[in-house]
Amino acid sequence: MTMYIFKIGLATLAVSVTACGTAETSKENAVATAPTDSVGQTHYGTGTVDSVSGQQVTISHGPIKSLEWPAMTMPFTAKNAASVQALKAGDRVAFTFSKSGNESVLTSITKQ
Repeated sequence: MTMYIFKIGLATLAVSVTACGTAETSKENAVATAPTDSVGQTHYGTGTVDSVSGQQVTISHGPIKSLEWPAMTMPFTAKNAASVQALKAGDRVAFTFSKSGNESVLTSITKQ
C-alpha cells in the first residue's frame, strides 16, 4: 500500500513539473513571437520612388529602425493623393507613415 501511494505521488509530481514547464515555454514563445508593428505610431524613412499609381507609391527604402525593418522595396498608400502627384520613378524622398493593419499609409512625403 505504501509503495502504491509513493508511485501515485511520483506520477503526480511528474505531471505537475511537465505542466509547469509547458506553461513557461508557452509564455516565452508568446513573448518571442509578439508582433513588433506599432499601429498608430508615426515611422520615418528615406528611399527612392520606384513607381506611382494613383495613391499607391512603391518605394525602395532603407531600414526603418522604429519597426526593426531591413531595407526593402514596398508599396505605400498616400493618405492624401495630392501629396504624391508630382512624384516620379527615381525621385529620392523622405517620408513618414503609419501602419493600419497590413497597410502602410504615407502621412507625408518630400523630395530630397
